[in-house]
Amino acid sequence: MSVGANWPQGIKSAVFDAQTDALSLLATLIMAWNTARMQEVVNHWGQRRGGSVPPELLGCLAPTRTG
Repeated sequence: MSVGANWPQGIKSAVFDAQTDALSLLATLIMAWNTARMQEVVNHWGQRRGGSVPPELLGCLAPTRTG
């Protein structure tokens, strides 16, 4: 028998909603942390190179890059 199998439907729904919200928050926090960390790396590269990082290199950093 699964956990909460005998719970009323309203309570099950509230629990699932809370779990969904918590996982969504966790995913958002991870994406925000990754974005901040990638920005730190880009800033560091820019300082070492004495200027900005070329746009073609920035395109390679995105986790959604296609090429």
